[in-house]
Amino acid sequence: SQMAFKDAVEASSIANLLVAAFANKDYTLAGNLLEMDLFHESYRSPLVAEFQRVRQLAHSMGIEGTFLSGAGPTIMTILQVHQAQEFYKACQDDQMLSTNCQIYQLQ
Repeated sequence: SQMAFKDAVEASSIANLLVAAFANKDYTLAGNLLEMDLFHESYRSPLVAEFQRVRQLAHSMGIEGTFLSGAGPTIMTILQVHQAQEFYKACQDDQMLSTNCQIYQLQ
């Protein structure tokens, strides 16, 4: 599949800004940009059944930053440390997500 030049420029701009957001430790901006991916998410997210549910759950808690890690099936969500336990519990309470939810704190 081919991407139109205009779309490729936009996708690259988002990716470049994402790198800058991480470099500046602006994780709120990084989370928003991760959800704006134009390169692969629209193609791969339908292959990961839980993806949209995890993103919806995160959004319901005011958390932006759920994305597929590479080609999937790993789903990652960037959140604040104080949100981690509540998000984990919400995933555990959701029948669709309860079987394999893990939380890792990155420094």
